Amino acid sequence: MLIVLVLLFRKDNFGLAFHEIAGLSLLCAFAVHIILNWRWVKQVTCRFFTENINIRTRIKYLINFGLLVCFIIIGISGILMSHVLFHFSIAGNWKTLHYFCSALAIILLGIHLGLHLTMIGGIIKSHIHINSVLRKTILCCLACAVVVIGIYSIPATSFSRYLTMPFQTESYSKNTPPTDFKNEAQDIENNDRSLKSPDEYTEKQTPDENMEQSGTDNIRPDKREKDDMKSGINILTVISKSLQYASLCFLIAFFTWGIEYLLFIRYNKNGKTA
Repeated sequence: MLIVLVLLFRKDNFGLAFHEIAGLSLLCAFAVHIILNWRWVKQVTCRFFTENINIRTRIKYLINFGLLVCFIIIGISGILMSHVLFHFSIAGNWKTLHYFCSALAIILLGIHLGLHLTMIGGIIKSHIHINSVLRKTILCCLACAVVVIGIYSIPATSFSRYLTMPFQTESYSKNTPPTDFKNEAQDIENNDRSLKSPDEYTEKQTPDENMEQSGTDNIRPDKREKDDMKSGINILTVISKSLQYASLCFLIAFFTWGIEYLLFIRYNKNGKTA
């Protein structure tokens, strides 16, 4: 779910069709995740306000509930803005709500991962048997890399802008999408052009364009080389942007784990049970 979520932050990665289909699939996957853990959800819900449940469990429950609300809002607003799967025309500033909840989901998912980071580490440790010193060295290097990339990604991406969008509704209500979604209009235009008749489309093309689309054998070598280079650059761009948003999520996860670890040490020093 994390991989799909970070890929969705740039709509021009794989096009509008992938964005809408993967977004709905992500919502369904989260629903399945809740169903598989329904026993835990039911037990905590019934005992949430009793003294038999600790603070950590309450926080986990609230984080999961917040993620559920975010994904529902993302899904509904995405359907109302859809240009491929659905075609609703309901007025409203759905983009602001869609982008804000997407950024908020990154934060909540990071906290969720941070609260389970010890458990995840234990699972990895039980399946990957390597020297403890080497394992700790690798983990420290990965943690440092994530922290550095995550801090760099805060100003380098539109993440902070998404979080402030509800407080800047006027500036975003004039059909001015954030930078990471700037190609939406171009994608729609390309989709519309692909639906036109072949004769109408070929009339507007130059002879060179017609020659290039008649078959791959007629494409000039220099043109083919440029296309291959451009394709490689696009793949690198997708990977780099996705890693930036993933690093933001893991940065929050590491901070959450650090806070929980410090509280665990404090409770032990005070003679309390964590």
